[in-house]
Amino acid sequence: MKLVFSLLLIFGVVWLVMFIGSLVGYLGLIFLRIFVIFGIPALVIGSVYKMLKR
Repeated sequence: MKLVFSLLLIFGVVWLVMFIGSLVGYLGLIFLRIFVIFGIPALVIGSVYKMLKR
């Protein structure tokens, strides 16, 4: 009985780590996509603005 419990515990911990890792990866992808959509045009506009301000 103790073996089954320890196996379930190990399985639960591994599943939790995988779940949190995939969630973090998914959120990271969303943030990366948002950065690509908003950040790159902002950088381009900022550099053009600096060039024009000179």
